[in-house]
Amino acid sequence: MDIIPVLDILNNKVVKAVKGNRDVYQPINKQLYNTTDPRDIIYLIVKKFKPSIIYIADLNAIIDNNVSHELIELILKKFPKIQFWIDSGLNKIKFNKNGSIKVKKIKQNNNLKKLEKNLLLIYTSINRTAHEIASSYVNNLTKSKKKYS
Repeated sequence: MDIIPVLDILNNKVVKAVKGNRDVYQPINKQLYNTTDPRDIIYLIVKKFKPSIIYIADLNAIIDNNVSHELIELILKKFPKIQFWIDSGLNKIKFNKNGSIKVKKIKQNNNLKKLEKNLLLIYTSINRTAHEIASSYVNNLTKSKKKYS
């Protein structure tokens, strides 16, 4: 069984989230890690527990549609061997070739509300990276192209 560490990040600080009541979120107690900086905390978690996956809730993105681009990018670059599950709410995030990131809020409608109420995430502990998935698509496209050539 894998244990997935969870970090709730608000204004570039790790916060203690309580029952989704975002108005009272406060930075975590520094006695635990001696910092509220997510990069330092991730480093300490990785050093001690060696997780393969870390879940990050970007509360700025979830609350205000303001994705913490720079912080997330720094984390991804600093910890390339960790698979991050980044929750930015119901947003469409486009990573442009020039390095910019565009975020568009997905509009709520009745179907989306039904989906949220009935959505279930099941963790199977089967690891697949985006690279592996993309490679399989590319290989299939190449084979299909050869068939029709």
